[in-house]
Amino acid sequence: NVAVQIGDDVRQYYVNEHRVMFSEAPFTWLDDFSDHADQAVAAWYPYSDVLSIERSVKTDQETDGLDSSDFMYASTTISYQGSGDWVYPIIFYHQVSMLNIIVNIDIPGDTRTVTGIEVLNTRLSGTFAAPSSGSFGTWTTTEGTEGTITPKVVIGGWNAIAIPQTIATGTDFVIITLSDETTKTFAMPSNFTFQPNKVHKLKFNIKEKSISFSAEIHDWVEEDRGDPGTWGGTIINIS
Repeated sequence: NVAVQIGDDVRQYYVNEHRVMFSEAPFTWLDDFSDHADQAVAAWYPYSDVLSIERSVKTDQETDGLDSSDFMYASTTISYQGSGDWVYPIIFYHQVSMLNIIVNIDIPGDTRTVTGIEVLNTRLSGTFAAPSSGSFGTWTTTEGTEGTITPKVVIGGWNAIAIPQTIATGTDFVIITLSDETTKTFAMPSNFTFQPNKVHKLKFNIKEKSISFSAEIHDWVEEDRGDPGTWGGTIINIS
């Protein structure tokens, strides 16, 4: 279910398997805009009857919590094309951030495996404001709930959705649990900012006495979302 807003009127639309939106009470040029003037359109997912409300991501994203943490927004202007049925494309952009976590144990002879990941000290909720221009709005998270996210296991790693925010230097960010039930805690060595509509590929390399960390930032490509090996993007090395 998505919300579509024209003027002050918000209506509920549905998206079918072909990504076409339809409604039981759709906007029409004949009934709603008989003067055929251009119309500014905003839309967002998931549906709510107002846009700027507190939105949150799930703490448990191991199953359905990953997809249900998503939040998308779109805006465009449509012009009257004449009588008949016309398709007006709307491009949605993820206003949240995807984290893809990859862990490697780089200790000679160590046969332990990673059995769990937790993302710590992140703002789980915030208030979204629509952009005055461009595709991405702004988040206010200063009053948002802070907590821990349990990511979903994907091919070669773990995925989590987070609200865009900055993890400050020195903040405990990830706990890695190993098969012998020991844990490794990683603190962010410098400020790191999550960007909307981006996948943040976070690589942790566990050594005997330390954890090295590097990050890559990529466009959020739906087809590649579960396969961390196929992305290319900007590489950020953090020692």
